[in-house]
Amino acid sequence: MIGSMESHDGLCRAIIYAAEFVTISVDYRLAPEYKFPAAVKNTYAVAEYVYQHAEDFKADKSKIAVGGDSAGGNSAAVVTHLAKI
Repeated sequence: MIGSMESHDGLCRAIIYAAEFVTISVDYRLAPEYKFPAAVKNTYAVAEYVYQHAEDFKADKSKIAVGGDSAGGNSAAVVTHLAKI
């Protein structure tokens, strides 16, 4: 319901700087305008795209992680489960 790419930009930049890895933020659809599983579908689509185009991002496709906080953490957990299926 709240939060955005802008509200989490500073945190994402701090993580990128500290960890020195490629980070991609997902601007997924938020409730209540968009009901579950809209956010999960957005997040999974981005994860799948990043995996398929890892070379374009100069990323190692064997080392892709998904994370988030609050609803984003839930979406991240669901996406990692879906990726294993």
